[in-house]
Amino acid sequence: MDTELSLPETPLSDADLAVARTLRHHQDDAAVKALKTASEASDQPPLMLGTAAVLAAGLWRGDDVMVRRGAHLYASVVLAT
Repeated sequence: MDTELSLPETPLSDADLAVARTLRHHQDDAAVKALKTASEASDQPPLMLGTAAVLAAGLWRGDDVMVRRGAHLYASVVLAT
């Protein structure tokens, strides 16, 4: 797979692309897979907490619209992961 990413040209994006190109050759290595899993897992708890907070605030306030919004947010996070 030789897909190029389109990012604004900045020193940071250049460095990011260089790392991605280097690591792309190791994408099937166990260590890289483990790091990817750990990285993805660390992103989820804060997002789940935020969506649960919206839902809880709606329940606490008795705000049906906020409860629905919180439930939709929570469901979208669950379905996306």
